[in-house]
Amino acid sequence: MRVLISATGTAGHFLPCVPVARACRDAGHDVRIAVPASFADQARQSGLDVFAFDDPSSAEVAAVFGPIGERMKRHPDSAFDPRLRAETDRTVVREMFGRVDARAALPKLRDLVRQWRPDVIVRDPAEVASLVVAEESGIRSLRCAIGTISMLQMFTDALGGPFAEWEREAGLEPRSLTRSARESPIITTVPPTFDAADMDVAAPRSIVRFRSALPDPSAASLPEWGDPDAPLVYVTFGSVAATMPFGPLFRSVLAALADMPIRVLLTTGHAGSPEELRPWPPNAHVETWWPQDEAMTEAVAVIGHGGFGTTMAALAAGVPQVVLPLFTGDQAINASRVDACRAGVRVDLGHDPAGQLRTALTRVLDDTAYRAGAQRLRDEIAELPPVSSVVHAIVAPAS
Repeated sequence: MRVLISATGTAGHFLPCVPVARACRDAGHDVRIAVPASFADQARQSGLDVFAFDDPSSAEVAAVFGPIGERMKRHPDSAFDPRLRAETDRTVVREMFGRVDARAALPKLRDLVRQWRPDVIVRDPAEVASLVVAEESGIRSLRCAIGTISMLQMFTDALGGPFAEWEREAGLEPRSLTRSARESPIITTVPPTFDAADMDVAAPRSIVRFRSALPDPSAASLPEWGDPDAPLVYVTFGSVAATMPFGPLFRSVLAALADMPIRVLLTTGHAGSPEELRPWPPNAHVETWWPQDEAMTEAVAVIGHGGFGTTMAALAAGVPQVVLPLFTGDQAINASRVDACRAGVRVDLGHDPAGQLRTALTRVLDDTAYRAGAQRLRDEIAELPPVSSVVHAIVAPAS
C-alpha cells in the first residue's frame, strides 16, 4: 500500500511523523514523506524516502513576518501581552500555513499524488496543501498530532478563512476542508490524561494513541562539568527562540541558576551560539543541541517553552517540568496541561522570566508531588501500544 506523509519544514512538525512513517515502512508498505525543499536534507537524515515540494519566496514570507517584527521593534513589551501574542499566533497559522506555505506546496504535491497515486495521506495538521489534495482526489486522510486535541482545534479554527478560499479555488464542497480537518482520525502520542480536558473536541473512537519512545539509560553520554554529584536540570527553549526577541533569555537563565546546587545543561538550538554565552557559570554547560533522550535519563527537572517534542519527551521519562510558553498557542496549552496534571509548573512570561523560572524550579525540586505527577503520566504512556499498532488504523480502512 502507498502511504504519503506530509509535514511542514520544522523539527517540531516533522519529528512526530517519523515513527509513524517508519512503522508503515517496516510493515511492508511503500512510504514517502513530503516536506519543503529547504527541509529535505534534514528530513533525509531520518532514512525515509523524502519528496520535496516548493518553499514560498522570501518576499512572501517577509510579507507575513515583516509587520510582526516591526511591531515588536516599536513595542518590545508586546512579547509580554498574551492577547497580542495570541493574535500573532493566529496570523502565522492563517497566513503562513493556510495561504503562503500551502500555495507553494500545492503544485508539486498535486503532481506527486497524480503520478504516484497514494492510497492514504497522513498529514501534519499545519500542512494544508496535503489536505486540499486529499479532498480533490478522494483520498482518505488522517492527522498525525503535533500537540493536544485542543491545539488541533485551535489550528482548525484559525484556518477557517483559508479553507474557504481553497474550497472555492479547487471546486470543493463548502466546508469540506473544515469538516475533514475536524473529523479525520488522529494518531497521537499524547496520553489520555493529558488530553482529558479536550475530550469534547473529538470522540475517543477517532483517536489512535501509541507510546512515545522511552529513554534508554544506557545511551546517556553527557559531558562532565561542575559537581558530578549535583542533580541535572535540562534547559531548552526549542530550535528557533534564539532568533526571536527571547534570545537574551538564555543568558539571564544561566545567571539566575548559577548559584543553585544543580548542574545545568542548556541548549540554544542551531540558531543560537553557545560561545556567545560565555563565560558560562561553573555549574552550567551549553550546547547547540543534545539528544533529549540522553538528557532525560539523568535530569531531575526540565525547564522548557512547552514545545511538543520537549514536553512529550519529559512526560515519557517521568521528569517534572517548568514551562514558560514563549510564542505560540500550543506552548501555552502544553504548559497549562503540565500544570493541571501536577507534572510541573507553568510560568507566564513577565518582566523577570529568569527569576520566575528559578522560583518555579525550586518548587518543583522541593515538592515530590510534581515528580509523582510526572511519573503517573510516564506510566500511562508506557501502557499505550507500540507505534506498530497504528499501521492497521492507517491502512486497513482503505484496504
